[in-house]
Amino acid sequence: MISALSSKYPSNHTLLKIPVVVSLATLLMLVVFSVPLILFLNQYHADLVTEDFIKQESRVLNEQIKQKMDIGDTIALSFARNSRIRDALLLEERLPIIQEVSGVNRLFAENTRFQNVQLHVMTADGRSLVKTFNLDSYSQNLTMHDLVKKAVMTGKAASGINIGGAASHFRVINIQPIYALDDPDEVIGFIGVSQGLRSIIESFATHKVNYALFSPLLNSSETSSDPGSRTFTIGKAHYFANSSLSSIQFQEADVLDEGLHLIDGKLIYTQPIVDQEKQLLAVHAVSIPLTTFDEKVWERNVEALYILLAILLSTLTVSGLLLLVIKRSVIKPLSVFEATIRQIISSKQYKTPVEIHTEDEIGRLSHQFNLLLQQIAELIHSLKYQQEAIDSSLIVSKTDLDGTITYVNQQFEKISGYSAKELIGQPHSIVRHPDMPKEVFADLWGTIKSNRVWKGQIKNLRKDGKPYYVTTHILPIVNQQGVVIEYMSIREDITEIVELKESLEAAKEMAEKANQAKSQFLSSMSHELRTPLNAIIGFSQLLEFSDLTDKQYSQLGNISRSGRHLLHLINDILELSKVESGSLEISLEEVYLSELVEDALNMVEALARQRGILIHCPTKEQLDCCIRVDYTRIKQVLLNFLSNAIKYNRDGGQVRVFAETYDSEECLWMRLHVKDTGFGISQSDQENLFEPFNRLGHENSNIEGTGIGLSIAKDLVEKMGGHLGVESTEGEGSDFWFSFPVCKQDSGPESTPKTLEVDRSVALKETHGPQAVKRVLYIEDNPSNRGLMQDIVSTVEGVELSLAPDAEQGLEMAETILPDVMFIDINLPGMNGDELLPILKRSVALQKKGTVFYALTANAMMLDIERGKRVGFDDYLTKPINIKEIIAILTSSR
Repeated sequence: MISALSSKYPSNHTLLKIPVVVSLATLLMLVVFSVPLILFLNQYHADLVTEDFIKQESRVLNEQIKQKMDIGDTIALSFARNSRIRDALLLEERLPIIQEVSGVNRLFAENTRFQNVQLHVMTADGRSLVKTFNLDSYSQNLTMHDLVKKAVMTGKAASGINIGGAASHFRVINIQPIYALDDPDEVIGFIGVSQGLRSIIESFATHKVNYALFSPLLNSSETSSDPGSRTFTIGKAHYFANSSLSSIQFQEADVLDEGLHLIDGKLIYTQPIVDQEKQLLAVHAVSIPLTTFDEKVWERNVEALYILLAILLSTLTVSGLLLLVIKRSVIKPLSVFEATIRQIISSKQYKTPVEIHTEDEIGRLSHQFNLLLQQIAELIHSLKYQQEAIDSSLIVSKTDLDGTITYVNQQFEKISGYSAKELIGQPHSIVRHPDMPKEVFADLWGTIKSNRVWKGQIKNLRKDGKPYYVTTHILPIVNQQGVVIEYMSIREDITEIVELKESLEAAKEMAEKANQAKSQFLSSMSHELRTPLNAIIGFSQLLEFSDLTDKQYSQLGNISRSGRHLLHLINDILELSKVESGSLEISLEEVYLSELVEDALNMVEALARQRGILIHCPTKEQLDCCIRVDYTRIKQVLLNFLSNAIKYNRDGGQVRVFAETYDSEECLWMRLHVKDTGFGISQSDQENLFEPFNRLGHENSNIEGTGIGLSIAKDLVEKMGGHLGVESTEGEGSDFWFSFPVCKQDSGPESTPKTLEVDRSVALKETHGPQAVKRVLYIEDNPSNRGLMQDIVSTVEGVELSLAPDAEQGLEMAETILPDVMFIDINLPGMNGDELLPILKRSVALQKKGTVFYALTANAMMLDIERGKRVGFDDYLTKPINIKEIIAILTSSR
């Protein structure tokens, strides 16, 4: 392959060929582009000379006119302030004025280059009084003159180029107002100064430029009615008589704006003179011969040609020097570079360095090449060990396009049990396990034939018949044209992982079964315990309304307390089961701390009074904050704190409830404390305080408890995003607390009066609801529970109770008596309550009656309640029976 590549590059080629060709091509291009470049430069310089001509002559013209205007203003102001002229002008006496202004023209001609300065004194209404160029002429009305009219109307100075003087030629005219001696604001006349244009001609002539002023032909202005069609010829003043522009005429339309004209071999710049109404009066014309213009253009072209010639010569010199430098600094080192590379290729000694030690790009290239050789040598060495590592850990094979094995590594032989000789030439299906679905291999071939990598898990079969599992990556190998030429498979043996996964899945299944058995056990125990408790608690509640002796009341109280304690124990166990299984539902809402504390204190008030414990309560203002928690659950936690603080306190002890706030990095937090004056908890016992069923040595005391309340409380607080803790000193008391972030709030809850407990001595037997008889059917297999329901119903007037011991009899009785309310136990002999309810709800007669169905069962697990509601019960009541709840249902108007 290397020799084939070498033959494509003959040794007689040289890098100098390209620089030589480039240099010659550059020179040729410079020569070729010189002609259009010269033409372009000629035009460019012509535009520059034209622009310079316009700028220069416009500037000179404006400077000359301004100079004359300044002189005219000076002369006019000096005579306008002459007191004799002002006195004479007030009386219109010509002689004093003539005496003052006579000889002005001669005086200026002798002392300045301005030889034709004339004065004209006028009255305030624009009548001529004295002229230095025509003393005998006066009293003419001059208000028709454009500048005089402007001065008379405004009472201010006026100046410009207009017709003036004895010969009525265009002159530079300045008119100044003359004010009265006694009133500087009263205009009593005007004095005008007019000057010829000869000095402007002379100024332009000094730099070989001709100037003339062109005015309209009288005949053309009189006869033409088309604006812009007048003809303008050179002025009639004597100093224009020998002008080189005498034979030239302009049409008005051509000179309305500033412009440039080429006429009779002259380049003429024109500038219009307009009146107050922007009407064209005359035209300034400044010209130079075209030959002069061409000379100036040629001077600039010569400068450019010298620069172009210098560039050509510099290019030739630089090109020659560059070729010499390239030959010495590039070609020669590269030849050494080439010889070294040929030696490396032929000897395969990649550690042979290139011996070039210059500090230029070639030297740096050789240094980098030597580093590359070093890396290649290290890479070859590394690849050798990588290949060994791959062969010792991964299964590698290659196949042709038909799937026939062409290469296997040692690991393939080791895992499969086949030798390379047995594998090469065989289809890859030689190790395929018969359990593998055909669809997997159909997807495999479809993927790799579309030039994509296939990834997956495959179960294979060893030569000895044992299965093994591999994760597989099959890669299409393509040539330089992008055509697939073979496939490479890289596999990893994951047999141990798969077997471990199967073991874990089996263990998980066993754990799920155990958890299900636990739930079933708890459900069953809950039902079996609640059923007798229903009778115990229910009948004890009924007996409280009987006439008993004090001793019997005391004994009945012990029965009720024991029953309620046992029920509390069952509920705690079920609650702990929910927490451990993760099925406990939390519903977060904004809760005001004042409401929470007040509600909880009301519930423990009787217990505290019974034990003689004094509870110090904070004011609403001290609890003015809001937290986001589940109200029922957080109240459960607070009740646990309060009941423990009362139960484990000293006789006549105290409990203090208070709240505090503190800042954290994220927000403001609230911490609520319940602090008692009990016996405290030792440091060693505090470590086990939150363990379920651990009562810390109080198991044999007369203090009721299960030992799981604090464990449940801690889990509840943490599930709601808060913290729970305790600080206790043995012999002094304990401080239990929980903390939550404070919610943002607008205002706290409105103050509500404290709820009073209903006196339980109030008689139950009253007249409730409507007078019509309400039919009630209770389906229950337990005789004691049926007897309890009879006793409860007997306390309520207007209720007729029917009893059925099983679902079948209950169904028959329901169709007969059409009850208003049905209480149904779930665990019935034969058909259970869940199966009975759909049959009852399909009854048309019961539907018309509007019968309400209540589940009344000892199945109190959350799953039982949810299942009952899904089946269709209107409500789900759990045992032990809550007598007040049953009476409320019986006396409702529904």
